[in-house]
Amino acid sequence: MANLADEYGTDVEIYIKALTTTIHADTPTGAPAQLHDLLEQLGLERHEYPTGGRSTSGTPCPNTSMPTSRSAW
Repeated sequence: MANLADEYGTDVEIYIKALTTTIHADTPTGAPAQLHDLLEQLGLERHEYPTGGRSTSGTPCPNTSMPTSRSAW
């Protein structure tokens, strides 16, 4: 899976994966700690995927009761 922030050259790419209720936030490879701290302050939980250097954030969308099987960030 590609890192969208690296792909588009942005500070962060926030999206909802199809058929899930999880918000994902891709940060660029080598993103500063301040960016990760900000995403944590916004309530996102950090999870790193070592393949391709991907660093993403994810949190279930508000007002949903469906459990998610894959959190990201």
